[in-house]
Amino acid sequence: MVKNRYRIIFVMILLIVWETVVKLELFSVIAMPSLMTIIKAFIFDIDDILVAVLNSFLVIGEGFVISAVLALILVVMSRHPILNDLIEFLITIFHPLPGVALLPLILLWVGAGRGTILVIVVHAILWPLLINVKQEVQRIHHDYGQLIHVFSIPRSQRWLRIYMPGSLPGIISGSKIGWSRGWRGFISAEMIFSIVGKSNGVGWLIAEKRYSSDTPGLFAGILAIILCSLVVERYVFNTIEKKTIKKWA
Repeated sequence: MVKNRYRIIFVMILLIVWETVVKLELFSVIAMPSLMTIIKAFIFDIDDILVAVLNSFLVIGEGFVISAVLALILVVMSRHPILNDLIEFLITIFHPLPGVALLPLILLWVGAGRGTILVIVVHAILWPLLINVKQEVQRIHHDYGQLIHVFSIPRSQRWLRIYMPGSLPGIISGSKIGWSRGWRGFISAEMIFSIVGKSNGVGWLIAEKRYSSDTPGLFAGILAIILCSLVVERYVFNTIEKKTIKKWA
């Protein structure tokens, strides 16, 4: 409650500063509209915003599924020493590499459209998810490897009953990082590809408002991104953590 109180106070201060700057006309109304104008634009465009958010989440969800399958395959392969070295090498190369830097190549290979944006999302989600799950599996193997060997637990049972449940903290933390990176990558890719190919997510909505000089609508789109991020972080991942990791600790 104390944290929420301070956050509300901080947001209120930001809103007061924003409205004060608007009233003093330090910037043009086109560049910095009033809060009421932004709220009216948000309400006016609510149907388009909801459709754009839904389409965005569908792409992010598909990217999550693909990334989870790839991460699981790579984690299983990493149990072999040689393959583990190769996977570590791939992580060293691709994890720090921004997805936007790969856009020209992906555009040549996949073409402009949803497929290219999906590749960017998978690239953003896969590596943090893989790193966190891989570290948890290595920790479990280090702590319980001898017991697993002594009791001769079959490989399938090791993954289903030991490694995967024990890796839950890494799965959740990797998913949180992957979500934030995938969300940013998706928005960036959509705004860039809105120039060459029409999409229908939040990034394209913002880009369309910018091209039509609809600044209140642009800020309404940014507000939608902020609200989506808060909802996913606070009500999805935090709820999962409370019902799993924090509950079992």
